Amino acid sequence: MGNDIDLEQAFPFIAGLDPGLRQAFNNAYRLKSIKQGHQLSDSGTSCQFMMFVLAGCIKIFKLSPEGREITLFRVTPGECCIMSAACILSGKPFPAMAVAEEAVTAVALPGTTFIDLFSKSTVLRQYLMGMFADRFEAMAMLVEEVTFNRMDKRLAKFLIQNRRHGKVETTHEAIALEMGTAREVVSRLLNDFQKKGYVRLSRGELSIESPDALLGLCES
Repeated sequence: MGNDIDLEQAFPFIAGLDPGLRQAFNNAYRLKSIKQGHQLSDSGTSCQFMMFVLAGCIKIFKLSPEGREITLFRVTPGECCIMSAACILSGKPFPAMAVAEEAVTAVALPGTTFIDLFSKSTVLRQYLMGMFADRFEAMAMLVEEVTFNRMDKRLAKFLIQNRRHGKVETTHEAIALEMGTAREVVSRLLNDFQKKGYVRLSRGELSIESPDALLGLCES
């Protein structure tokens, strides 16, 4: 019962399921603990389970043949992976890679159960359509950013969004992977930012010295 209450708090649609469907959900799901760094899916694999995240973060990304990476989106607590939903419902393979960016606790629902619930529950369909709409909007913004925005502007935005107490704890390589570019490009831009007094670089982290300047660059 404790797990049921927690699930309904994290995923309110469960409480809206008809009693029989809610029982089917509760009978079928398994609670999964996934270690940080564990790869959940590779491009071209089939989706056997629908994951509903209770804690932690799953990163969905694409990797080029040259090893360049770009993050498509993240699945955080209270969310499910709409890409997995699309694959399960269509029978098509997963078109990206998924990794536990943090240690993850998730509800794993078998694909067959998910398909059955989706076909019978308006509440579940509404929840998923809301997730689809939010994710497509975010993906459209990502395409716009990658296609039309200058790299220095994208980097400034990344630093502002990821700062904690005036610092960003990361590496040039990690930033490059996140932004889908080369490490050398990030290093060159960060060195330029440092010369202008925007940031101060140190090993494994950087300090934001002029957030107003970075915000101005974001808005330029």
